[in-house]
Amino acid sequence: MGKMFRAAVVGVTGFAVAGLSNAADATEYVINGGTLASLPNHKVTIIEIAGADESDRATKEQLRRAGTGMVPDENLKKSSANPKPMKTAIEVKNPAPMPAPQPEAVTPKEPEPAPAAVVDKPVAMAAPLSGPYLRIDTGYGFSMDSDGTQSSGGLTNGSTGDAAFIGGGIGYRLNESVRGDVTFSYRADAGVSATTAAGNTTSSEVNGLSVMANGYWDIAKFDLFTPYVGAGAGYARLSTPTQTTTGGIANEGGASSDNLAWAVMLGGSIAINSEAAFDIGYRFINLGEFKQAATTTYDDLMVHETRAGFRYSF
Repeated sequence: MGKMFRAAVVGVTGFAVAGLSNAADATEYVINGGTLASLPNHKVTIIEIAGADESDRATKEQLRRAGTGMVPDENLKKSSANPKPMKTAIEVKNPAPMPAPQPEAVTPKEPEPAPAAVVDKPVAMAAPLSGPYLRIDTGYGFSMDSDGTQSSGGLTNGSTGDAAFIGGGIGYRLNESVRGDVTFSYRADAGVSATTAAGNTTSSEVNGLSVMANGYWDIAKFDLFTPYVGAGAGYARLSTPTQTTTGGIANEGGASSDNLAWAVMLGGSIAINSEAAFDIGYRFINLGEFKQAATTTYDDLMVHETRAGFRYSF
């Protein structure tokens, strides 16, 4: 480094370099002492390039003609003699610390009202459209008074007591609206009294057992409640113990009566789930007449019943 080359550029066809130890041959042209020999009709431009002898220096005129403001060799020598080391790292000054951001003022929001509690209605699954079921019932019967007759005349002022009953049955649902069952009921003893034609008072009791075939129509469903109407017919057996009569009249033994019974019903069921339901209702039942062993006969035993039961479907 530190030397200068002198080059001559001829047109656009070639160039020659000189200034090494002596004149050098460069391609077709020879440069000797800074001049180009035997090159007529060619424009020659002389420039200096690094690597030439110190004595081979381009003149300012040559540099001007080349159209290049070259750096003087003195500066080149200074640069080559004492090259400054290149920086391998970029010095970065520590930036001034940024001020800590101030938190924005937050306006507290008013608490939103808690959502109203949602209470789910108990929804029972739909009852089976068809299939068998079992039932059990209990209730209390309010009897209508029964008059009667004897061989000596009619009985008046008849009174029949009220009594509880219990029963059960098996049924079958045909579809969503129609079902039927066969039930049995046992009615407890209820007191019976009347006045004879002679003014004496008779006293007895009556109990009953009935077997009924019933049909029902479930009118509609209102959530868990299903109202229904129904009717039934069947067999009733009424039994009496010994009857006493005031005024010194002899007692009369008890007897049993077998009768055709009929009933009408009105009520509703409350679903517990798809299989079970409570049943509440009213039944009017006519159990037929009852009698004593001799001549005393009482009119039909008719009862208004309030009922409560349970049904389980399969």
